[in-house]
Amino acid sequence: MRKWALFSEPVPYNGLSVAKIMLYEKENGETGVFLYAGKDAQICSADEWYPSLADALDAWDGRPHAAWVPLCDPLPGCQEDAFDPIRVKGRAEGTPEWGKFEILRDGVWRAYEE
Repeated sequence: MRKWALFSEPVPYNGLSVAKIMLYEKENGETGVFLYAGKDAQICSADEWYPSLADALDAWDGRPHAAWVPLCDPLPGCQEDAFDPIRVKGRAEGTPEWGKFEILRDGVWRAYEE
């Protein structure tokens, strides 16, 4: 389960100004909190992990934000924090090029730069 929201105003976090947040609850209950520096950012600038969704909500839900918007889980092999299907280039072939990404557009993987 993933969901995201825009903050009403930027939230300071470890020197960042955070504009939006995504929560990702894995099947085992572990929950990622992904923080984005810009409202249009696709990939997060920072993340935290919690043992449960309840723990993540306790830590972050008290900050003013818009209503939560549901989001589909990531495709296999794709970035958990990306809103669109984005993966590390070469990962599917077993030769990942860390720091380089691809995005799925119209059924074709294309180079991606944020």
